[in-house]
Amino acid sequence: MRAITHSTDRHLLPGRNCGGSALLVIAVTLVGCAGTQYISLPADRANSPMADVTAKTDAAPVGRTFALLNGQSIEMADLETGLFEAGGGQVLVELVLHRGVSSRLAAAGTQLNKTQIDYERTVLMHRLHKDANHATRMLTELRRRRGLGEQRFARMLKTNAGLRALIQPDVQIVDFELRKQYEFEHGKRFQARLITVASAQMAAIVIQRARAGERFIDLAMRFSTDESRVTGGYMPPISPVDPTYPLVIRNTLTRMVLGTISEPITLGGTFAIVKLERIIEADGVPFDDVIEDLTTHVRLRVEQMLMQQRVHSIINEADLTVLDATLKRMWERQKRQALELPK
Repeated sequence: MRAITHSTDRHLLPGRNCGGSALLVIAVTLVGCAGTQYISLPADRANSPMADVTAKTDAAPVGRTFALLNGQSIEMADLETGLFEAGGGQVLVELVLHRGVSSRLAAAGTQLNKTQIDYERTVLMHRLHKDANHATRMLTELRRRRGLGEQRFARMLKTNAGLRALIQPDVQIVDFELRKQYEFEHGKRFQARLITVASAQMAAIVIQRARAGERFIDLAMRFSTDESRVTGGYMPPISPVDPTYPLVIRNTLTRMVLGTISEPITLGGTFAIVKLERIIEADGVPFDDVIEDLTTHVRLRVEQMLMQQRVHSIINEADLTVLDATLKRMWERQKRQALELPK
C-alpha cells in the first residue's frame, strides 16, 4: 500500500493495485518477459546458496536458432533489442537483486531451506486474498499478465526468502507498535466520500453546492479528479492510525461531525473535500485476545520495511556495467522505479 498521490486522474487512496509492493517487497520482479545475456555482474556464484536457480536462466548461446520463419532462422541477434526493450531492464534488476542477496547470504554462512521459500509464497497468497482459491486465481492471472514464468517466479521467491533471512537480526517488535496495530485493526474508523479538484476556487464552488443540498455523490462524479469519482467519491473506512492516508485527511475526519462537509484540504497541488458518512466504533475485542495475530502483522510490516531498505542498498551498491545501449537505457529506467526515484 502507498500514500496518497496528487496527480489528476489517479486514485488518491492506497491499496488499489494488487501488483507492486503490496504483493512483495521486490515488486520490481513482477514485470517483464525476457531473459538477458552479455551482462557481467560481480557476484561470485560458485558457492552461492541460490545458484541453482540462476544457473538455469543464463544467456543462450550466440548463433542459436530459436525459430524458423518461412524456412529462415531467427536467432538471438534478431530478438535481442526487442527483448531488451520489452523486459531487459526488469530482468536485469531481478538478477542484480538475486545475486546481491545470494552473495550476502554466502558471506553470512546462511543457507535457505524449502520451508523459508514456501513461506514467501504463503505470504504472497495472503496479501492477494484471504480466500486461498481466490488468491490462486489472482496469482495465476497476475503471473500471466506480467510474463512471470516458472523459473523467474521461483527465483523471485528465493530472493525474497533471502532478503527476509538477511534482515532478521534487525527485526524488533515493540509494545507501541503492537498497540498501534491493535488500534488499526480493532479501533474506531471513519467512512467518508472524497472530491479532489485542481484549485481552491473550484473547491469553494463544490463545497457551496454540496452544503446547499446538492448530492455529494453527484458532485464527485462530475467534478472530482480522483478515480473514486466513478463510485461517487467512496472511500473505505479509515483508521486514524493508518499511515497509508495523509495525516491531514485522518485528522480532519476525526474532528468532523457526522454528515458534515469539510473545508478544502490542501494535498500538494490538489484540493480535497470530504464528507463524513459513517463512524464505525471500536469492536471491543480485548488486546490480550489478539496479541498473537497482532505480533504476526507487525512483524510482517517491519520485515517488509527492512527488506525494501535492503533492496535499495543492493541496487545502489551493485558494481554493474551495462554494455548494450538499449539494455542500459531500460536498466536505468527500471532502477529508478525500483528505488522510487523521480524520472
